[in-house]
Amino acid sequence: MPAVALVPGWGMPASLLAPLGRTLAGSGAMTVPLPGHDGAPMPGAFAVAPVVTALLERLPPSGVWVGWSLGGQLLLEAALRRPPRALVLLATSPRFTAATDWPHGVEPEALGVLRQTCEASPEAARRRFLGLLAGAGDGARAVARTIRAAQQEAGGVESEALTGGLDVLAALDLRERLDQVSCPVLWVMGGADPLMDVAGARWAAARMPGATVAAISGAGHAPFLSHTDACVTAITAFLAQHGCVGTEYHGTM
Repeated sequence: MPAVALVPGWGMPASLLAPLGRTLAGSGAMTVPLPGHDGAPMPGAFAVAPVVTALLERLPPSGVWVGWSLGGQLLLEAALRRPPRALVLLATSPRFTAATDWPHGVEPEALGVLRQTCEASPEAARRRFLGLLAGAGDGARAVARTIRAAQQEAGGVESEALTGGLDVLAALDLRERLDQVSCPVLWVMGGADPLMDVAGARWAAARMPGATVAAISGAGHAPFLSHTDACVTAITAFLAQHGCVGTEYHGTM
């Protein structure tokens, strides 16, 4: 089994992904926090190029990369520079915001409001974002409580990382380069995700060689927390298909 590295989303502690990593790879799993999160140093500004460079310094070059939301977008960018053995994208989109030619994202105005909130109070912005997640998907409130507890245990996030992360979400658009990603890719999407829809992932996968989509009915923006068994089953089947694991998943994480 190759090493597995897991990268979380905006404002999220890497510890949320640790149980998934242990289930997939045991001691061969590692979590990689975003810069400015969990004490990870900032590479100057929180912008795509320096953040991806910082992540690549820690990601196993021939391993399996798992990214959630913003973490998934950044891993897509990283895979364009240095393809991993396989890439798993949890609740990720090639473009976060909606546009006239992209109905699958968050309205830019809504993201702008979150950005303004973040400038005034980074902690209030994280609470606001968590409120969005708590309103959709099976077990959404329980997922929100789990996330909030992990955030409180991990401590704060640098304000520049939060505002910079929102700027990345507002600007990053990988749609035109999807066909350049050369590694196998699995998009794991929640059918009730209030931020990323399954149709967007299917659009993206159709433009990528070796990409597939696993849609989990009833799951919100954190399918690995709300629908753990379905999520792990989809990932292990994908990894086995591409020669990364030798056994199937049969139990609860």
